[in-house]
Amino acid sequence: MVCEQVCHHPPISAFHAEATDGSWIFHGSVNPKLTFWGKSIEIEPRGDLTLEFPRLQEVFTWRNVSCKIHNVIVGKMWIESFGNSVILSHSNGCRAELNWHLASWRNPEHHRVDGYILDSSKTRLRALYGKWVDGFYR
Repeated sequence: MVCEQVCHHPPISAFHAEATDGSWIFHGSVNPKLTFWGKSIEIEPRGDLTLEFPRLQEVFTWRNVSCKIHNVIVGKMWIESFGNSVILSHSNGCRAELNWHLASWRNPEHHRVDGYILDSSKTRLRALYGKWVDGFYR
């Protein structure tokens, strides 16, 4: 694994990791934007990520969703991810479009994710739902 901060202002980091047997390669860059809201911190990790499986000739790309760290000063600290993500398969054009939901007083369910797997013509093949800390179901 190789990681480097390639720029300090703004902070941009790049990384590259490979399995010792060559079964996967993971690389990307992150240019985080942080916002402090008093009791919480919001992080938007801008950048592209790529996961390759050379033996299977599969390549997937996506961008991370934002995350929010709650109770950074007082109380029990906890984290949640939120936003929309698209995971694209470059070998067949299929994609997963996922919605990562924020919890609120109207929706107390934490860590909820739902979305669809679509083929290259954007026809919905499967619906997905679950929690990113637990698992996904169809």
